[in-house]
Amino acid sequence: MDKVDLSIRNHLAKLRPLPKREGLAAGYPADEDFYRFITGRMEGVELERMVEHLRTHREDQELVLNIRELLEKDLPQGTEAPREAVQKAKALFPEGQRLGCPHCGKAITPFKKPLSRQRGFNVLWLGLGIVSFTLSFVFPRYFLQFLVLTCLFGVKWIVDQRVTKTQIMVYKALQETQETEGTASRVSNRISGM
Repeated sequence: MDKVDLSIRNHLAKLRPLPKREGLAAGYPADEDFYRFITGRMEGVELERMVEHLRTHREDQELVLNIRELLEKDLPQGTEAPREAVQKAKALFPEGQRLGCPHCGKAITPFKKPLSRQRGFNVLWLGLGIVSFTLSFVFPRYFLQFLVLTCLFGVKWIVDQRVTKTQIMVYKALQETQETEGTASRVSNRISGM
């Protein structure tokens, strides 16, 4: 990254023949301020001032865009992102890392308790099964029809219950797996940092 940093500073010096300024606090950003903005090392009030400056000065905005395009061309594809940028991105999600599907990598949302509506349907299927079983004895002429209805409602109730349990088990298993992997990576980071 030292070569990239040096090339950014040289490029800024060539494209900005203006005399060196006192910095962003004085009103007009210095080369160092542009460098810190382009590399993503500017934060807080300074960042807000720089963005406001770029909104009002079109030529400086074009300068930043040109340098960023050059950086994208010069950096080899497949390089890892800087740790600072990764930490900033992780800070955007304060609740922690989300679980990911081991096959496709998409985020898995935490399991939520079944809604009262879903519970209502489960109770409805069970109730209809019991009612149709009772009606099969009340109306002997339609015994088989009510018995088939009882079986259908019972199967529907069982399937809905199992789907809910399976979702809970899958989520817990993925959560435990990622917790153990996270612990292992934290331990390896501590060991490598020593």
